[in-house]
Amino acid sequence: MKKEMTKRVACGFVALSLAMTSLLGQNYTGEITHEDQRFEAVVGDWQNFYGSAVAVDGNWAVVGEHNKWRGGDSGDAHVGAVHFFERTPRGWVERQTVTPLDANRSDQFGRPVAISGDTAVVGVPNHDNGAISTGAVYVYTLANGVWSQTQKLEVRPHSSGFGLGIGLHGDSLIVGAPGDSLVAHWWGIAYAYERIAGTWTLVQVIQPEGFRPDLYSDLHFGYQVSLHGDLAMISTWDRDGHPGWTFGYGRQVVAYERIAGVWVQKEVIGDPAPFDPNSGAYDFGISTALSDGVLAVGAPRPSGFYPRNGKVSVFERQVDGSWLSTQELESSQP
Repeated sequence: MKKEMTKRVACGFVALSLAMTSLLGQNYTGEITHEDQRFEAVVGDWQNFYGSAVAVDGNWAVVGEHNKWRGGDSGDAHVGAVHFFERTPRGWVERQTVTPLDANRSDQFGRPVAISGDTAVVGVPNHDNGAISTGAVYVYTLANGVWSQTQKLEVRPHSSGFGLGIGLHGDSLIVGAPGDSLVAHWWGIAYAYERIAGTWTLVQVIQPEGFRPDLYSDLHFGYQVSLHGDLAMISTWDRDGHPGWTFGYGRQVVAYERIAGVWVQKEVIGDPAPFDPNSGAYDFGISTALSDGVLAVGAPRPSGFYPRNGKVSVFERQVDGSWLSTQELESSQP
């Protein structure tokens, strides 16, 4: 019965990613009213979380299955896998499924994925490289129709959760490590890379400004990362909120701009319209999408335990570089 269920599990995240790509890019012309194609796991366990992370660029889509077991139900649990799909005249066709040879039990390879051109990156936030859950990022490159691992990125042992948030665009990559405790307990940090002569090289360590570690621990900066051109968004996941805010459970998105090769913090963006001002934006920033001066921020539980559906807040970049809230998207279904 369990196996039969898995054959019918639909990958809603895949359809959502394709839709958001059109919405934030140049292809969206009206209401999305139909589903073009559905990606489904051929076999597996419903707890594999096939479709938990997706990314698309051009004719390629990447689908994460971060809880996939290696070797079946009796093998290594939650190693993870990533599936590559190509758009063809016959529709989207799966070309490859990859899991690195050095993947470990409970690594969750594929929890976040990103793709830009002929490069794909896969986050493995629980990868063990000598310390528990330090994390890693695997880089794959497309050549002659085949995706091959070309690099593995790791950082110092105290950067727990490295790879949970990843943003990729062209020759730029930002990786979040929200469990890093260098500044304070689970404070978080982000790492900026540039592809130089074909090799991804660390060029900057990014730390948030304006948050006091003596007052607000567990910031989890780097939980989510979006990157497009010289603009980047990095989410926090703090428990108490930004200093000076009147509500708790604060989650924010920190806006960055690359100026003369350096990522500079420009603004801290919060929920523009919390359903309950006393409980704040409980999940604001758990997902983000950025393209051409438009930012979409998801809040699936927008105000703690307030009985409302989630929402998406849309922001647009203004001439002065600031971000203005322009629309709140909510489901029409109860």
